[in-house]
Amino acid sequence: MFPDHFLDANVMVGSKMWLDKHHTIATEYTERVDREKIARHTSQLAFNESKRVFEQIREIGGGYLDALSKYHYTTENILSEMLQCQTEYEKTQNLSDNEKERLFSFINDIYRSSQIVRCIQQDTINGVSNFKNDVLKGIKKATKDLHNDVKMQRLHLYRRFESPNPQRRVRYAEAAHLRRNLSNVIVDNDNDVELLIDAYYLRNEYGIANLCFVTFDNKHFFGQNDANRTDIEAILRGIYVQHPSYGPPQTQSD
Repeated sequence: MFPDHFLDANVMVGSKMWLDKHHTIATEYTERVDREKIARHTSQLAFNESKRVFEQIREIGGGYLDALSKYHYTTENILSEMLQCQTEYEKTQNLSDNEKERLFSFINDIYRSSQIVRCIQQDTINGVSNFKNDVLKGIKKATKDLHNDVKMQRLHLYRRFESPNPQRRVRYAEAAHLRRNLSNVIVDNDNDVELLIDAYYLRNEYGIANLCFVTFDNKHFFGQNDANRTDIEAILRGIYVQHPSYGPPQTQSD
């Protein structure tokens, strides 16, 4: 097992947010690497993305739960009603496609919570409001815990090209070359391409022999028949893509 891991934002969010669909696996992963003294790294880009997800859940998810507490149910199919409430809520908001996807994911996450289902079944406005308060408290704690991981050096935060280096111009040119090659593999997500370049330069700057890039994102980093992972590892020597379970990627993609 490689002694250095680079965490994608979805791993950090999953390990901190109790409602997240990846929470159990992400928590088990974090506990395992801590026991085995594996160094955890991430970049400013991934760290900011984690905070952005928490903020989206707070704003969009919180607003949705407000709407849900006032929603009039017409059937006993709770998930169907929750999705109908989503449709009505989105009509009152100016949400981007990314925010709509985040809301849909949030709804699926809270549906798995027996607490919210009981609140709806019992038709308790206060129950849904209390659930919202629990979610907001969870987000506040998750954000604080993430910052504390960096502060206490449990998580090393990397900023690309921050340190003085006479070869910086050369490195920028190399990064542009890597970006072009990686964009042929990950064709629809520039952010993921930049995360991989962050991991590559962290490995080089700190003299890490092999760096494990840990992510739940099967679509972009593993691909059909593991083709993306193979291509990424061929482009970025010394970078190895891994699912937090240490096994083959799960069938559910991000």
